Amino acid sequence: MVQLTGNQTFATSCATYNFDPTISPNFGATSAFQFGEGFQLRFTDSNDSWSFIQEGSTGPGSETTFTFAPGDIVASPPANTVLYRRMPAGSLLELALRNGQQTGFTTDYLRTSLFTNIAAAGPQGSARLDSLCVYGVPTVAADTFPSATATYSSINVSGTATLMNSARRVTTFSLRDSTATFSLNGQTNTVTMSIQLVGREIMPDGSLSNTTTTLPAITAGSGMVANRGTPSVRTFDGNFTTGGIQELRSGFAGAFFGPQGSEVGFSFRAYPSTNNSSENYEIAGIVVARR
Repeated sequence: MVQLTGNQTFATSCATYNFDPTISPNFGATSAFQFGEGFQLRFTDSNDSWSFIQEGSTGPGSETTFTFAPGDIVASPPANTVLYRRMPAGSLLELALRNGQQTGFTTDYLRTSLFTNIAAAGPQGSARLDSLCVYGVPTVAADTFPSATATYSSINVSGTATLMNSARRVTTFSLRDSTATFSLNGQTNTVTMSIQLVGREIMPDGSLSNTTTTLPAITAGSGMVANRGTPSVRTFDGNFTTGGIQELRSGFAGAFFGPQGSEVGFSFRAYPSTNNSSENYEIAGIVVARR
């Protein structure tokens, strides 16, 4: 990322996945309805620590903060990742901060993170919350966009699609093989996007299936650019317009990053039904792209 100094607080757009075997439905997936809602990442310079902050339901002062210090860094993390891990009272907390290396390209102003909270470390089927986020240095409101339509040709999709039957989780797919498109019209301040969902089943041991599965299509979406936050930055949100998405909660939201919106990151959510009346998908993820 462009070099930053001192304390930093980052707004995010996150996709979240919540599994709890004791309730019905036992799995849920959603994403941010606006950039900056739900979660924050905070870096404290004096002790070189990172905090993942979950907004509370009753406003300021009700947040839940999970802080990770240098001593929590895992010695052998995944590639291009700094991984923090704590195990308080038998639970498992992890914060994975990826550098700008995406699949096939690099982002200079945008990063991704994954926060994991497992109620009981080790036992399979324990209650679990995952938050997959984009954050970074957003494009400021005073910056200008390209005058013509700008296409973001380098693009990655991450996330999961979970098949539910009668409110119980059946199977979950990784979305890493999915593809997407994204473009910006700087004159009308509108965005258009599409996602072609392709899944790989996540096996019980965490590995991915060798075969891919075509998932329900999210074929098109459109949205408006707006200036939000303090300081004001360039954000956007919108809805899917085709693809059989049947719930109003479906949509996408994110922000532009870097000069003239050279990079973009957003989260998305969708809840399409299948031909079986008792089945539906819970889909949520993030998209990272650059021009």
